[in-house]
Amino acid sequence: MTKLLNTTPSGLDEIMVSNHFYKHGENQREDTKEKTVLQMILSQVSDFIILILIAAAIISGTVM
Repeated sequence: MTKLLNTTPSGLDEIMVSNHFYKHGENQREDTKEKTVLQMILSQVSDFIILILIAAAIISGTVM
């Protein structure tokens, strides 16, 4: 398995670490904007199936 992953049982050596760092950059995720509560609600409500369910609930409520 270590040959498949190009590593040793003790992990990557310093040269491999620097090569991976140069090739892939720092091991950090990109900062993303946090969605506001309103944006999350609107993204959920704007789904087509949800709109159909809301319409069905309104129709069901007015028929009774």
